[in-house]
Amino acid sequence: KAKYEGGIFGYEQKQTGTLNFDDVNTRLVFRNKKGGEYLSIPYHSIAAAYADTKSRRPTAATVAGSLPLPYGLNLPALFIKKKYRYLTMQFNDPDTGVQGTTSFKLDNKEVIASVHNVLAVKADLTERGEAFVRRPKTATTKTTQPTPE
Repeated sequence: KAKYEGGIFGYEQKQTGTLNFDDVNTRLVFRNKKGGEYLSIPYHSIAAAYADTKSRRPTAATVAGSLPLPYGLNLPALFIKKKYRYLTMQFNDPDTGVQGTTSFKLDNKEVIASVHNVLAVKADLTERGEAFVRRPKTATTKTTQPTPE
């Protein structure tokens, strides 16, 4: 289970669905709840991928914390925080030539670690700290030998 959080031009609506590896077409595919393909990112266009965690207060805790209750009975609600885990990718859009960043919210750290590592292998990314990046291609230069005359 994954939630698309936005970031790809033309696909602004947040959606819940699944992330799938399409090895035949060498791309990462996000499918909506009905199983239909919503968007895809070719492996070769992924420039970097990293796991990200954000702690936020759920809406219910924010509301409960703002209620005017006597004796500070609402104080515990102010300390409630939930961790949200994201797979964030920087990519070069092959259709538009534009660079972008997108993220998918995943359920837990085990799922995100698994998807992150498999994606790095399939997209041929190199580990750099806690992220995976695409190394720039080095230009190979041919040395020409002088022709004997």
